[in-house]
Amino acid sequence: MRFRRALGLVTIVVGTVGSLLLGAGPAAAANPPPTAAPKGIVVVDPTNPNQAYVQATYTCYGGTANGENHLWVSVKQGSGDLSQEGSSSIATAWYDAHPSNRTCNGKSQTTVFTIFREPGWAQLVPGSGYMQFCLIPTTGPPAIVNLTVAVVRPGYHPS
Repeated sequence: MRFRRALGLVTIVVGTVGSLLLGAGPAAAANPPPTAAPKGIVVVDPTNPNQAYVQATYTCYGGTANGENHLWVSVKQGSGDLSQEGSSSIATAWYDAHPSNRTCNGKSQTTVFTIFREPGWAQLVPGSGYMQFCLIPTTGPPAIVNLTVAVVRPGYHPS
């Protein structure tokens, strides 16, 4: 009788330890949501006006190797409400990108991201623009920042 009871206890302990080691135990704590704070200025490249630069400070978790923490950066100019879904149809200028030069290790990062002019839209000109900065984790809520930005273009002289 003692042997059976001892054997049963050993089976429970071994099974529990094995489950924990193999990942079948309690769920791991979820990462906090990402954060994003893009600067309110967009700089058009003076040597290639079809690209521009956006700087942002952000924090994300879990890496980027398998498509985790997707990033989309967009800047538009034009009249009308550029904050609405589908506003590219009323934008005169539109640059965007899905940059891969991000680091998601739970530490605050400050990075300059390059965005590119979309075919069929005009180049950005000095003045104001509308930026959407979206950092989207695999699970959990995204960091979405929408703001009016200053567009600068060194050496620009309208014709």
